[in-house]
Amino acid sequence: MRATTPIVLIVLATLAVPALADYGGPPPPTPSTGPPGDGPRGEASARSAAPGRLERVQQLYASSHEEIVKADLDLKRGKRKDAEKRWARARERLYEAVELDTTHVESWNLIGFTSRMLGEYEPSFAAYRTALRQKPLFALAREYYGQGLLETGDLAGAKEQLMWLGKIGDAELTAQLELSISEYEAEHGGAAGSDSTSSAAR
Repeated sequence: MRATTPIVLIVLATLAVPALADYGGPPPPTPSTGPPGDGPRGEASARSAAPGRLERVQQLYASSHEEIVKADLDLKRGKRKDAEKRWARARERLYEAVELDTTHVESWNLIGFTSRMLGEYEPSFAAYRTALRQKPLFALAREYYGQGLLETGDLAGAKEQLMWLGKIGDAELTAQLELSISEYEAEHGGAAGSDSTSSAAR
């Protein structure tokens, strides 16, 4: 029986990390292929990543996800400064990953997530849009993008992402964003915020 290679162990360990129920913490690793009609994700990755680079991308993604999980624990312990350092470290590795493979939408999604957690919405939204241009049916990126838009007062943009989630058919993520939107509307009286142009369209 052949020994399991280190990269396989890394990927398996990453896939074993459970998703947090409220989707406010680190997102779970996502598969490298999307639902039907989502485009040739695997073929694009193979074209953009030179031989040997794909393993490095997977390593960077796995280590970044590990940092994000630890950051979530730091945050729960009231150690926000430590969490911010971990998000920043994770983001650096993720940027390295997308330099090696510009089509690795999972890394773009986590760049969006870590930037959002650091309060840097412009790079966060740019990363989500990069992922979604390549993989429009990427439900997790849609949900996180919607949450970020809502955090910046862009109710119309958040509802646009909710509409996409409805088309994709991910009931759990749809319910999460729908709840956040309902809470926002209850708190703000349905106001869309001062920005009349949706960030989702920029």
